[in-house]
Amino acid sequence: MDSDRLYDLASTFRTAMEATLPEDFPDTLTLHHAGGFPRGCCGDTSVLLAEYLTQNGYTGVQLISADNGGDERELYSHAWLEVDGIVVDITADQFDDYDIPAVFVSDQSDFHDSFDQDEPRGTSLGDWDGMEAAYDYVVLLIGEVA
Repeated sequence: MDSDRLYDLASTFRTAMEATLPEDFPDTLTLHHAGGFPRGCCGDTSVLLAEYLTQNGYTGVQLISADNGGDERELYSHAWLEVDGIVVDITADQFDDYDIPAVFVSDQSDFHDSFDQDEPRGTSLGDWDGMEAAYDYVVLLIGEVA
């Protein structure tokens, strides 16, 4: 697994997401109602990033949904991706009390391990109303910020 390439793709995607505003997304998505990336939109963002990684040749990208994490189990919920055992998370820096980089790609993470994790699952943009339009918008931004 080329973790450097994975990091580069996640960084590119993160840069595009940073250029967005909540109103740029369909109102069916959490991205539209959250307080602005990366706060409160880890699930939607992870689904979008999963598609981007898949379109760039990665297979078996898994969505991890989890709850009750953090040092005191004070973090209600979070979501991120795993690719062949590597954690890929571009929204963990929303948790100000933790020193997580804006783009986290690693095969080990005490922070992520602190959560009660649901079974990993694959994703499809078609599973969420408005997700395909959101993906198209972010990919357009990637072309503009590259």
